[in-house]
Amino acid sequence: STGEAINWLKDPDLQTALLDSSFNPADIDKGGITLYLCIPIDSIEIYSTWGRLIVGGLLYANSRPSGRSKAWCYYLLDEFPTMGVFPEVIKALAFSREFKMRIWLYAQNLAQLDRIYTENQRKEILGTCGVFQAFAVNEPTTANYVSERLGVKTVSKMVTSRSESFGGESNTTSYSTSKNDFQRALLFSNEVEREKNMICFSEIGTYRLVKWMYWKSPTNNLEAKYFKVMNANADKNINYS
Repeated sequence: STGEAINWLKDPDLQTALLDSSFNPADIDKGGITLYLCIPIDSIEIYSTWGRLIVGGLLYANSRPSGRSKAWCYYLLDEFPTMGVFPEVIKALAFSREFKMRIWLYAQNLAQLDRIYTENQRKEILGTCGVFQAFAVNEPTTANYVSERLGVKTVSKMVTSRSESFGGESNTTSYSTSKNDFQRALLFSNEVEREKNMICFSEIGTYRLVKWMYWKSPTNNLEAKYFKVMNANADKNINYS
């Protein structure tokens, strides 16, 4: 069992990568450090254990008392479900604020989480996240979750009824109008899947966030402000022109 658990260490590329380190994990909360952990998508199953080891070690080092002021640390874990079961992240979500950590998890949909974690673990992950964002939803589990979490709204509908009476040579027709209130989902699951904007649940409210196409000419003062910032830093980012 032990041999099977450490079998991934036989990979020559990993052996080379683990020969030395250019920084001390205990320094991660001093600030001024950016670490990129890049795993090829076709090797994610091979290297996922290594990825969990690195991130888990950093989370552990970040959560230890250091006797000094800590800088905020941000963890952006793209394709989080592909890393496999990651209990260290679930634990860290609960005390991340206390140790100045922000953990941002990305997943294609909730069905990915259901494939890796139990129902209670999925609820724990979503329950401890301060913000949940959903966009480009095209999967029923996620669409149903967003629809249910949005809740319902009251809709009024005017109903007109018609009645006729026949008596001798004269016929009379009367109309009556009434207003009926009923509840419907704020967005049904199929409407969530057609939503073009981002739906954001947070501790301060629920929002529909309109995407900003940062490469287009600004149309208002706020866009102009950020457009100026983007242009000023364009020469520092090889991906932006």
